Amino acid sequence: MRFPCLLLLAVLLAGCERNHVERERQRAALDVLISSGVVSRVEFVDRQHDKTNVFAGAKALPVLALLNATNRIDKPPPDTKHYSDWIFLFRNEMPIRMEYYPRQQVLSFRGYRFGLKGTNDILRLFE
Repeated sequence: MRFPCLLLLAVLLAGCERNHVERERQRAALDVLISSGVVSRVEFVDRQHDKTNVFAGAKALPVLALLNATNRIDKPPPDTKHYSDWIFLFRNEMPIRMEYYPRQQVLSFRGYRFGLKGTNDILRLFE
């Protein structure tokens, strides 16, 4: 009886570690994307009100600074699914989608979930 329990525990821990490694990989990918200077446009899509705000060129720089690694706090996965709005980062006209969950004030990039330190300025960008 002891061996199956230990085996199950080892499998669960390995799965958690793999998820953590994947989140760290996606966090690093977001860091590179934001800091590399290749994002030329950021679009905020408010799906509920069918509205899109576009920040291009120099106007995109403050938005990218808001998403900078030094301004982010890791957030745990949600207990339930919630409605999300979308944020598109455009690299050479290729959109890269992020999600924004307004109820939790959480952003998500390919499984890496985070909030912003001391502010929720992201919400005003959808207005």
